[in-house]
Amino acid sequence: ALYSPYRDPRLLTGLTTFNPFAAIDDARDEKKVLEFVARLEHEHRIIVKHTQFSVDGNDQRECGIRIATRLYHNTEQIDRLMLALQAVSRAMAR
Repeated sequence: ALYSPYRDPRLLTGLTTFNPFAAIDDARDEKKVLEFVARLEHEHRIIVKHTQFSVDGNDQRECGIRIATRLYHNTEQIDRLMLALQAVSRAMAR
């Protein structure tokens, strides 16, 4: 799932937050999300952040992976990120 603050213009930013797992329970499992972040850094040397937040109409906290692509990132780096995200997500699937 891709999370977007489109309803609240105060939250617009160049950051992207998403759930890297197919199972919704995994997206709410902070330990699993933290493991994803650690594996991405250890196995692929890519540093991302984890964050927690509420989604409109849902009191349960969601966990997400936050990335920031900037003007100084090129297409090859983004492609490398996407392949690494897929590899770690598949490896951690239940």
